[in-house]
Amino acid sequence: MTGLPRAVREDRDYLNAMLFSIQSPPIVVRDTVIHGSSVADRRVTKEAVPGWVRAWDVRTGEHKWDFHTVPANGDEFGADTWLNESWRYSGNANVWSMLSGDDELGYVYLPTGTGTNDYYGGHRLGDNLFAESLVAVDIETGQRVWHFQAVHHGLWDYDFPAAPNLLDIEVDGRPVRAIAQVSKQGFVYTFDRVTGDPIWPIEERAVITSPAIPGEVPALTQPFPTKPAAFDYQGVTVDDLVDFTPEIREMALEAVSNFRLGPLFTAPTLAEAGGTQGTLFRPTGGGAASWTGAAVDPETGMLYVPSNNNLGVIHYYTPDPAVGGNLRYTHGSPEAARLSGDAPQGPRM
Repeated sequence: MTGLPRAVREDRDYLNAMLFSIQSPPIVVRDTVIHGSSVADRRVTKEAVPGWVRAWDVRTGEHKWDFHTVPANGDEFGADTWLNESWRYSGNANVWSMLSGDDELGYVYLPTGTGTNDYYGGHRLGDNLFAESLVAVDIETGQRVWHFQAVHHGLWDYDFPAAPNLLDIEVDGRPVRAIAQVSKQGFVYTFDRVTGDPIWPIEERAVITSPAIPGEVPALTQPFPTKPAAFDYQGVTVDDLVDFTPEIREMALEAVSNFRLGPLFTAPTLAEAGGTQGTLFRPTGGGAASWTGAAVDPETGMLYVPSNNNLGVIHYYTPDPAVGGNLRYTHGSPEAARLSGDAPQGPRM
């Protein structure tokens, strides 16, 4: 815990959740052991432990380096993507899943999560590097070699949920040492693992940013891989509703009539009295891909991905200052509502 901002051993929040822990196995690359962390993400405070990735000498246990997934000062690369110096108190952006490494290159690959908190970024405006990114780090120095941010200013809990797959492929007749990262949003992001160059173009495309939650400023564009095609459904439209009979179709239309629908990366919204009850989104924070990850057949070059087809709606509330809450909004329901079973539910499709 030494040297990690706001980290206190055995510290728990008002829900008795451990604020910082290590729940996934470390990885050993050459003579270095590297680990991520689990940082509680049902936050009521804007302050949280940053999910720095830490490295140690595998023989002596001596601390070698920390990679700052959230900047430690205003001079670090990416600090300008945390507006109003929100890097000073923001946390998470942790690697809660597993890491991958290349012994020959001496690189470790970090699939990071969302910044504090998962579904509201009004206290951390900007793109928020290195949240929701794949980062290649030199194992000897702890310095960034290359990075790619898959979600700018994340609002959907689309953190990378699994270790990326290392594979050797042939592209246009040339061999490429590649890395493929599956994602909750249903994309596979594929790069040259030496240089970080995308194997196929990844386009920045405009997304729906308005209306948004008060205080929120969603990113105007998000990255969309052109290949391979998404491996699961993305977004929600009326065309997705069941239509086995006209009567069932009408029931489905009625079920979603009080919700906002839209494509992938549509900005979340609040429930309004007498109005819409939030924005349906698909995939949810549970994936498409999840911690189960993916597998590669090195002979055929096929990537196999277990995937979930789920949709959901995020419910927001303002946490009680009596329990330390200082966020404008957080997700879920107040503790009393969740314990009583009165938490609101989204439609089933």
